Amino acid sequence: MPKIQAYLVKRTHGVWYLYYTDAEGKYKGRSLKTKNEREARSKRRQCIAQLERDMYNRAEMERIAYLEKYYAEDIAAYEKDPSRFQPGEVSFEQLRIMELEAEIRKIKGIQPREKPISFTLDENEAAEDGPDIVNPGVEEFWERFFVWAKENRRTHTLEHYQTAWRKLLRYIKPKTVLDITPEKILSMMLALKKTKISDKTINYNLCAIQTIFDTAIREGFFSGENPANGIRKKIKLEVDTQQKPKALTMDQLSRLIEIAKQTTRDMYLAIAIGGYSGLRKGEIANLRWEDIDFENDTISVTKKERNNKKGIVGWVAKTKAGYRTLPLFPELKEILLSYGKESGYVIEAKNMQRSKWALPKEFDQIRKEFKVPWFTFHVLRHTFASLLLNQGLEVHIVAKILGHESMAVTEKIYFHFIPLTRKISLKNVGQG
Repeated sequence: MPKIQAYLVKRTHGVWYLYYTDAEGKYKGRSLKTKNEREARSKRRQCIAQLERDMYNRAEMERIAYLEKYYAEDIAAYEKDPSRFQPGEVSFEQLRIMELEAEIRKIKGIQPREKPISFTLDENEAAEDGPDIVNPGVEEFWERFFVWAKENRRTHTLEHYQTAWRKLLRYIKPKTVLDITPEKILSMMLALKKTKISDKTINYNLCAIQTIFDTAIREGFFSGENPANGIRKKIKLEVDTQQKPKALTMDQLSRLIEIAKQTTRDMYLAIAIGGYSGLRKGEIANLRWEDIDFENDTISVTKKERNNKKGIVGWVAKTKAGYRTLPLFPELKEILLSYGKESGYVIEAKNMQRSKWALPKEFDQIRKEFKVPWFTFHVLRHTFASLLLNQGLEVHIVAKILGHESMAVTEKIYFHFIPLTRKISLKNVGQG
């Protein structure tokens, strides 16, 4: 059965459209007359099934008419005495459609055509070879990535991938994945630079596209090269990817926690946990009292609420290394003990989206009173890392506490926090 290359696009007015290549190779589109994505996917399957049936019927009629016109006698002879042709394990139907011309020419001693007829009638046999991972259809490629991402990435990360992919389809309009070339991605990025979109957003989208292809190659449903590789070096984006993270001093952190204490219970605990444990915002939002062991002075970061039908509805760690057990330091233990419960979430805000926690308005009030312009919630994590490194804790230990996949990540981000004396001593190791 021939395969239709088709993909869905949501237009600016919210209606879903199906774009595809017809039997004559013409690029066409049709409205699915729905704004619901699930309904659009269902209609897409129905439309593709009908288009493939139409294409199959048309192609088979052309093939049979061609064969009957030029090889009527050979077909009749084969049907009368199949042993004359000795096709081996190939059935007559397959032989007639896929290889009949080449077989008959070989038997008659006629030179084969440069491009003999090749067409598969048996849909089940064609399916055994699996999808074409060299050049998969755009829709098939995205659906396989989407299934993987729903199982392995957080909700807001998946939304980011979807946005970047839709933007790519809108600019490039590919029919197959191999149509997405480095030249076209570069052209797309240069076109985006001429709009009001910031360089930071452009870089963000480029990284997402690169990640999508890296994942497809690693997971085995695409065997080409990553077309987004090397694009970053060819365009001038005013994005400081090497900007060093800033951290608060111990005095600043203490003052910040005191300011937070005057607002709400949740913001007080969130800022104290962030500054004294280095947990990410999502990890704090999903921290439960059951994860805190006051007897052994530990905090555990564990998976929360997975639903395979709906994808990730709670929270998962950024990487596997994110699931970890870290020490509960005395400064934080004292604060948590005064609020401790046997079970439930530490942050009690109702109706909050724990997979993508939006900080409440009280946080803006705290920042305004704190008067440190560059302070963000993530600065608390940087502050905690700097405190550990300045106290002489080894980098590989800090990496495990922070939940980094490797020590190299920690060194790259926080090397400038390591005291100068330690850097000099490391530099002089082995010199007599």
